[in-house]
Amino acid sequence: MSKPLKTIFVMPALLYQTWMYCIFGQIITDQNEKLVDSAFGCGWTDTDSRFKRSLAIVMMAATRPLKIRIGKTCDLSRALLLQVLNGTYGLLNMLCNFNTPV
Repeated sequence: MSKPLKTIFVMPALLYQTWMYCIFGQIITDQNEKLVDSAFGCGWTDTDSRFKRSLAIVMMAATRPLKIRIGKTCDLSRALLLQVLNGTYGLLNMLCNFNTPV
């Protein structure tokens, strides 16, 4: 009985850590999506041609979506957090079913 209880008590801390990484990864991704709009609205029409060329390069580079990869396998996002939560629920459900007498 102690092993399932240890697992249940440790899971919130692990989920909190995963939540922190996924949420901050999502925030960075959302900010990257706003970068092109911010660059376009900076008042570039009254600047010299060198600044306009540099701004065009920045805007072209910012159009590619920013993705933070974990170990070259998955991206930090809300979708990853949802997958982790679903997997954790399934694992806890399985543990609870193994420990109940039939």
